[in-house]
Amino acid sequence: MVSTGSLTARDSDKIIYYWKRIEHAAVADLPAILGLQGATSTTNQRNVQSTQTKTGVIKSVQAPNQTRVVDVIMTDPKGATTDIAKELYNAWQNGEVVGLWRLDLNTLSYNTEGKRQVDTEFSKCLIGNLPETEGLGAAQQSNITFDVIGVARRYDSNENPYHLTEDDLPEGAFDNMEKFYNFAKGTEVGVENGAIVDKTTSDAKSGVADNYTLGPKAQQ
Repeated sequence: MVSTGSLTARDSDKIIYYWKRIEHAAVADLPAILGLQGATSTTNQRNVQSTQTKTGVIKSVQAPNQTRVVDVIMTDPKGATTDIAKELYNAWQNGEVVGLWRLDLNTLSYNTEGKRQVDTEFSKCLIGNLPETEGLGAAQQSNITFDVIGVARRYDSNENPYHLTEDDLPEGAFDNMEKFYNFAKGTEVGVENGAIVDKTTSDAKSGVADNYTLGPKAQQ
């Protein structure tokens, strides 16, 4: 009999990509989320070479060839800290090597220090093509193939996964992946000095329980 646990699928929506222009940004700059993301995919390929002998065919594998494909939906630059369309275009135009982090939120856990962590793959990539889709009445998007230089680093020599903790990413990253914005007071969002500002902080645990809805017995 098959256990129900084995029928639980790995959620592809929980694969999220972060990136950094490592030839342009400062060392202290944290990776940024790669726009709003549609479908993503990977290829991990090693061509098999066949050598014919008199008694049979010898097979051998060649060097790895990997790509990471992300359908990036371009966010509106108004009030944003980063214009993702501009950054991607300049990285492509300059032929820059960029850093790409593939986070698997299916593996979200706590480390020995009590901080949240996820299994993460890191690769250095080039952007060969930057197609821009501008459909009618639709969001601008770009289905980008990131060509991996060498081999992406997902597991160490002991086959243990590499991790990023919440300290390695912008504040609230693990929480904000599941929502588009935080709860706001009227004095935290608006226009200031001619620019749209958002002064909200993570609202993951900022609610207050309403004990009056629990009934007299629950309050005892």
